[in-house]
Amino acid sequence: MRLPIRSPVLILGATALGLGCGSSEPNRIPADLTVLSGDNQAGSVGTALPLPIVVQVEDRQGAALSGVTVSFTADGGGSVTPAAPRSDSRGRVAVSWTLGTMVTQTQSLTVTATGLSGVSRMLHATASPGAAATAAV
Repeated sequence: MRLPIRSPVLILGATALGLGCGSSEPNRIPADLTVLSGDNQAGSVGTALPLPIVVQVEDRQGAALSGVTVSFTADGGGSVTPAAPRSDSRGRVAVSWTLGTMVTQTQSLTVTATGLSGVSRMLHATASPGAAATAAV
């Protein structure tokens, strides 16, 4: 009995497209960002919001992608920590958002990911003046 010969071209083509078995993480590319938590919070200017911002990087099939660098841009002088984290094994990134010092009704945070062209997410937070400092007379 003769066994059929597998075509090496077909096997190589499937592997290059990320269709092979096993880990194909290097062949998958980011296709979407999902905000899991942390949007629409409120806090005082110049302070960190109470809850972390959590986003997930996903491929075209909606599966989580690890190792993708996620960038955050805060308006009004705000910042995030860590500054440029990589997604974990669940495709997630969690950061702490410190509001800027500009007293505006709403501050925003734009989220993008390396390799994800044309897709960003915007989160919002309501900023209020901080507690007034007392001065000794």
